[in-house]
Amino acid sequence: MTLPQFDATYFTELIRALAQAAFQDILSQVGDEQVYAFGLYTNGEGSYVLSMANTEEALERKALTYAQGNTTLCALHRQSLRWSPCDWQYHEEGGEAASESVAQYLETGWNADYTHYRFNVELVERCCIVALRQLQHEYFFMFQEPKNQCW
Repeated sequence: MTLPQFDATYFTELIRALAQAAFQDILSQVGDEQVYAFGLYTNGEGSYVLSMANTEEALERKALTYAQGNTTLCALHRQSLRWSPCDWQYHEEGGEAASESVAQYLETGWNADYTHYRFNVELVERCCIVALRQLQHEYFFMFQEPKNQCW
């Protein structure tokens, strides 16, 4: 049986929809908090793509929790947690319907017995980068408030 080839154009559109939906969902959750990062990530095979984001306020809450009230430790935790997406409050959040479409498409990359994933992770990653750059160039990630500029 011949399996369908990876369609980078179609997949990039799925990723755009995921990024747009996830970002909007996250914005609706954060209220007045300042988003400092939003992105997408995958695993070493490229068999899934999920969204992630964090706010300055969520970072501070997490650092305080880890430091257990120690001010010096809080500053160190804030620094180490800033770019640790698995510790972010909005890890794997938002865009559930769009995320399901991405997952269904990537599922087709597995062979019949799930022993081999045939899609190229670098191509999956490239599509994510292209989609995010397109949205950035369209100023999708810009907010009305100057404090909320997310790149």
